[in-house]
Amino acid sequence: MGRSSHTVTGGIWALSAVLALGLGAAVRADGVETRDFSTYIDGASAGAYRMTITRKEDGSITMAGEANIKVTKLGITGYSYTYKGTEVWANRRLVSFESKTDDDGTKYNVRATAEKNGIRLTVNGNDRMVRSDVWITSYWQLLEARRRDKSIPLLDADEGRTLTGAMRDVGIERITIAGQVCNCAHYRITGPNTVDAWYDGQDRLVRQEWQEKGHKVQMVLTSVKR
Repeated sequence: MGRSSHTVTGGIWALSAVLALGLGAAVRADGVETRDFSTYIDGASAGAYRMTITRKEDGSITMAGEANIKVTKLGITGYSYTYKGTEVWANRRLVSFESKTDDDGTKYNVRATAEKNGIRLTVNGNDRMVRSDVWITSYWQLLEARRRDKSIPLLDADEGRTLTGAMRDVGIERITIAGQVCNCAHYRITGPNTVDAWYDGQDRLVRQEWQEKGHKVQMVLTSVKR
């Protein structure tokens, strides 16, 4: 879940929490890691997003994300959003991606599969070829250093749109994540919308912020479980 041009009440990732293991702990070459996030709009709780990352001995990584967002006012639901997506990566390249999104009644089915000459992208039954080096807008893992000073082809996780973005290093900042103070790398990702993202020493996304239609949207890591 996640995109570079979000709506205030949609395109937000969700997670719940289990007691965190240390954020500074080394990432194993294999095994399963669960990351839980809380999402806020203008400081008010808006839902949760869970990422489940599975690392295999062959070096491939699968990230499954699941979100459930509901915005209410005076007890009445004004907006709902659900997302399920699975990314498979090998050697920092996308192998496959599949997502289903219900954005307040508007539904998207996205599938992407790596082929010899690029990635075959199918959105609601319509397919086309896109670049093989796309970065999905879940932003769950920091882009490798050699690609950060160039234009970045983005694949919108929700709607399957292809976009062009750029990344700027803002600097190292000490922030509190899951009850721990840690040094995190702050990056600003620009494109149709500007997204600020923070990553820990293991290149894991721990916080994300953006403005949408005058509203401040935040996604904050609350726990990591292995």
